[in-house]
Amino acid sequence: GPAGVGAGPIPAPAGAGTGGGRGPTGAQAPTPVGIGSTYAGVYIHEIVPRFEPGPIVATGRPLDLALVADLDPTALPEGVRGPGAPRWIPFFAVQPAGSPAGTVAYTRDGRLTIDPEGYLATSAGDRLLVVDEGPDGLPIGAPHPLSVRFGAAVYDVRVEEGGRIRLVDPAAPAFSLAYRPAVAVFADRRLPAGNDPAPDVPAVTGLVKDGGNRFRMGGAPVWAGLDGRFPLGAVRIERGAFEAANVDLARAMTEAMAAYRYFEANQRALLAADGTLNRLINEVGKV
Repeated sequence: GPAGVGAGPIPAPAGAGTGGGRGPTGAQAPTPVGIGSTYAGVYIHEIVPRFEPGPIVATGRPLDLALVADLDPTALPEGVRGPGAPRWIPFFAVQPAGSPAGTVAYTRDGRLTIDPEGYLATSAGDRLLVVDEGPDGLPIGAPHPLSVRFGAAVYDVRVEEGGRIRLVDPAAPAFSLAYRPAVAVFADRRLPAGNDPAPDVPAVTGLVKDGGNRFRMGGAPVWAGLDGRFPLGAVRIERGAFEAANVDLARAMTEAMAAYRYFEANQRALLAADGTLNRLINEVGKV
């Protein structure tokens, strides 16, 4: 780039290598102070996550779940789809490890396991929140962590098509309890759109990074299945797979190297300008 225009080295891409991780985008702003007539360039003043879907990786593990892309627009009622509507982005809801009951965070990481206390949890140790499934197949009640232990009994966990989680009593296989992962819906309003059909749905840009592949948000979420505008049929969940980070490492490293070369070029240009000013002051003045 031209002398004095560029940015410093870009940080290594966060979220790379984590299930459901979200890579960063650096937002640049002009440096407020110039050096003489030389423009002082730009700097990274904010790192914001990118919320584009990541690739789906098939594992065959019975407890792995993947949220596939955004909500299926063909399964949404007309009031929240069509031209002008934002993207509706689903997230699993979790109770962060070590947090008190009622604490809610959000992730796209569906690599599940059973934690030492018998709760269904993500690979980071956060307990997955679920909602009970009623006799009609619709979710009922408030989201809550799911334990596989009922007294002295330990139930088997089975994940069915569509993400239904079923606990089966090994002593009485005909008896089972069904649940659905609690899925919160967020709106991507970063692109120009028409009239927002659901302004009460939290914006995905309001999510705050909370370490690893987890996010937090102030305010109440909107739950798929519990809110009639976002039926469970619009949430596409694939079992035996997980969503990988949406970070392209090769591209990220190439961009980082290019930014570093621009930084070096700008640095050399400023050194040359400094040398010219030094000769002007210390040598030309003596003539």
